Amino acid sequence: YIKDAMELFEQLKRDENLRVNTRVLNALVELHTNALRVDELDANILPLYDKHKVKPDVYTYQRLAKMYFNLAEYDLVKNLYLDLKKEPKDSASAIKPNQMLFDSVLQAAGRTNDAEVVYSALTDFIEIKQEPHFRCLNTLNNMKHIPDRLYVLLRENVGWSGQMTRRTREFELPTFREKPSR
Repeated sequence: YIKDAMELFEQLKRDENLRVNTRVLNALVELHTNALRVDELDANILPLYDKHKVKPDVYTYQRLAKMYFNLAEYDLVKNLYLDLKKEPKDSASAIKPNQMLFDSVLQAAGRTNDAEVVYSALTDFIEIKQEPHFRCLNTLNNMKHIPDRLYVLLRENVGWSGQMTRRTREFELPTFREKPSR
């Protein structure tokens, strides 16, 4: 399929009545991500966005995040999300993450116990008035250490769904300063 798709893409480039747009490139991205062809994707497909002056959209990021998540490259999923966060939200071309992208980010951050990324993604999730998938909430509920502000955010916004079921919190043992010797 990849060979056929690339031949079709070359025909499209030769036809002066057709333009390369986001949908065409996203189809190539989807084909490569479903086949888990990371090297070909990085070397051949992603540079096409710059070459044809086409801006990736939320579906591009969604497919990349899902592929990296399936390959257990959790840091790459988090980096994709953090790159999206760097773009100004005010601009008309700003990419607004959707639920599938947030789910991948939350699961990746939950599996790596990265509470800061979980908190950031969860506040963005709440901002768009969506609720994470129950698998994401289970992953978050099983994190080793949930900081208080994250725990409160989860309890106040998604706790009613029954996923945040810890009745007792696990706190780290307190550390005491030693008395200065005189």
